[in-house]
Amino acid sequence: MKFLKYFLFGVFLLLTISTLGNGTLISFTAFTILTILFFPGVNEKLRERGIIMSSKSARYIYYCLLFFVGLYFTNPNKDSKSTVLKPDEKITIIKDEKPTKNNNEKSIDNFELGPVHKTSNTSEINQKNSDVIVGLDPSDIIANFEKLGFETERSLNQEFSMISQTSTDNGIEYNVTTYFENGGVIDVTATEFHATRIDPSNNSVEDMKKFLKFGCTINYNGANFERAKSFIEKNYYNDGASTVISNVRFTIYCKTSRVRYLKIDKS
Repeated sequence: MKFLKYFLFGVFLLLTISTLGNGTLISFTAFTILTILFFPGVNEKLRERGIIMSSKSARYIYYCLLFFVGLYFTNPNKDSKSTVLKPDEKITIIKDEKPTKNNNEKSIDNFELGPVHKTSNTSEINQKNSDVIVGLDPSDIIANFEKLGFETERSLNQEFSMISQTSTDNGIEYNVTTYFENGGVIDVTATEFHATRIDPSNNSVEDMKKFLKFGCTINYNGANFERAKSFIEKNYYNDGASTVISNVRFTIYCKTSRVRYLKIDKS
C-alpha cells in the first residue's frame, strides 16, 4: 500500500509539472492538491487533525473528482468557427493533394502575396457589389499558399462557397479561409487567417506574427502592403483593432496567447 502511495505521488507530481506549460490554473491547482495529499505522511497527519475526511470511500471520491477535473482542464478547447447550413443545402467537398515542398521554395518569412495572374478575375457584374473585394483574385491566395505546402479543401454549393487551406509547422496550426459571393469561386467577400498554438512548448506567441503579416499582403485594387504589415505590427496585442485600406477592412483578434486571427473584408 505504501508503494502505491509513493507511485501516485510521483504520477501527480509529474502531472502538476506538465500543467505549467500546457494547462490551466484549475488543472494545476487540482494536481497540486493531489500531490500534497499523497506526499508521504501528509495524508495521515491531515486525517488526524480532521482536515480531510476520515471515511475511505469519501476520500477516494474526492481524489477521483480532483483527478478528473485536472484532466478535463489540461487541454482547453481551441477557438473554432463553424458555418451553419440550411437543412436542404447540399455541400460538395473537393480535397486537393498537398504539394511536395523543396529546398528552393519560398517561405512565409520572405514571400509577399502578389498577383499570380496579370489580370483580376473579379467579375464585372460584381465590381460595385458592396460585399466583394474588388481586384482580389482568389487564385493569388490559393496558389501562393499551396507553394508553401498548404493543403486545400473546397466547399461549394449554390448559395455558399469557401476554400480552406491548412498547414501545421513547429506546433502551430495555420488556416486560411476564403469566402465567395453567390456560391461561385471568383468574387471574394472575405479572407480569414487563423493561427493556433496547438503545442505551446515549441513556440511563442510572437511566432504567429509572420503568418499574419504574410497574409495581410493580399493583392487587390488599392492594396498597400507596407501599411497593412505596419497595422499588424502595431496592433498584434490589441484585440479587435481595425483599420481600412482602400475600402478594405483589416481586423485582428487576439483574445489569448494561443490564438491570432486576422479577418479581411469589404468595409
